[in-house]
Amino acid sequence: MKTIDLDNLPAEVDVLQDLVRTLAEALHLKDEEIAALKHRLALFCRQQFGSRSERVDPAQLALAFLGMEGGAEACPARGCSPTCS
Repeated sequence: MKTIDLDNLPAEVDVLQDLVRTLAEALHLKDEEIAALKHRLALFCRQQFGSRSERVDPAQLALAFLGMEGGAEACPARGCSPTCS
């Protein structure tokens, strides 16, 4: 997304409405990304610091990172099991 010059906003209503729609969509995508990252962080923290009975299999943790940029390589437990490599 390009930078918006707040001092020189367009005066046309249609252009402004398109700008608001674009910004609302970008905000929605960022909110979804933040929610997904918070969920992955919670899984990792539970796996790292949870009691033994709550520990997550590293292969399951790798699945949480598949949708992320970097894929399974982004998994903190990478290399700990044949399915998490």
